[in-house]
Amino acid sequence: MALGVFGKLAQVLTDPSGFFGKVEKEGIGEAVKYYAVISLIPAAIFAVSFSFFFNLMGTMMPYMPFGFVGPLAGFGVGIFIYLSFLIGSFIAAGVLYV
Repeated sequence: MALGVFGKLAQVLTDPSGFFGKVEKEGIGEAVKYYAVISLIPAAIFAVSFSFFFNLMGTMMPYMPFGFVGPLAGFGVGIFIYLSFLIGSFIAAGVLYV
């Protein structure tokens, strides 16, 4: 039975032991794709909140150059968080494996 991303997420929250029993048979490729999709959620939340924060700072302090840079900075923070999650997961897996 093939589950979508949200079906897998629901199964992780409701029946983690059954989920990890099924995932052992799939291999690492599916797990990396699943983690890459799931880590987009906090990265998008960070990007939107930092865009709002930097835009707000630009309106409070008009002499600061955050007015135009705010959304771009938030987008950059979102990309940084996303890449940090992906790279950090491989580093953590390597440390736990050794």
